[in-house]
Amino acid sequence: MTSENNDLMPACLDRQISIADHDAFGHRHFAEALRSLIESKTHSPPFSIGLLGGWGTGKSTIKDLYIGALHNDSRKDSSRRTRSDRIHTITFN
Repeated sequence: MTSENNDLMPACLDRQISIADHDAFGHRHFAEALRSLIESKTHSPPFSIGLLGGWGTGKSTIKDLYIGALHNDSRKDSSRRTRSDRIHTITFN
């Protein structure tokens, strides 16, 4: 006789993270690359960037890691503005 519990498939939640300390899969490196692309002096805003990939590949995590770092950076540039004062993000889903 089998138990009902043995017949159930274990579930795990697929949630994006926004703190680099919780990044077990190295998405922070992609978030840093995204920062380099967005904040490079060679590109003039406005521009759009798309993160493409299959379900569960880390697109939202990469975006949230970048945006979290952007909003947590309180350093000011020569014009006394923070990165989040200079850079504004909009998410289309």
